[in-house]
Amino acid sequence: MNELERAINLLKHRAEIIRDMIAYNMNFEPKSDNSSLEEQKKAMDVAISSLEKQIPKKRYIKFPCSYCPTCNENITDESPNYCPNCGQSIDWSVEE
Repeated sequence: MNELERAINLLKHRAEIIRDMIAYNMNFEPKSDNSSLEEQKKAMDVAISSLEKQIPKKRYIKFPCSYCPTCNENITDESPNYCPNCGQSIDWSVEE
């Protein structure tokens, strides 16, 4: 597991803790203001999504086209190493 994957796992774990804290507050502290926790959770979700897109994923090939594995957008060999639609890093290698 590389540093990026470790960071994603750590953020996912922390996001789960925040989700549990929000659920606890809703069940046992109904007057508690969860807005700060919800804001933190949203920020973590954005960070996790952004970091996950940095990990190259193999393109989905349906001859003669290639598609982004995240958003299913048609991508071409002239595309950069990422999907121009969603930003997913693309692994252009060909398996034989």
